[in-house]
Amino acid sequence: MVQHPFGSREHGKDESLADQTRRERRKEDEKEFKGLCVNCANRHTCLFPKCEGGVWHCEEYVEEH
Repeated sequence: MVQHPFGSREHGKDESLADQTRRERRKEDEKEFKGLCVNCANRHTCLFPKCEGGVWHCEEYVEEH
């Protein structure tokens, strides 16, 4: 595969470096966080305890955009 200067070609579409970075962070977060915490905007600064099975109800949950 030839390296594209603006990202890689996967399945016929360009993927920017920012998209690659977000995808990698998402994979790391899925290993570290479970449940709602996986895509909560506050997951890295949250002080609430996280149970082993994941958090499935949280009043402080903010969906990441």
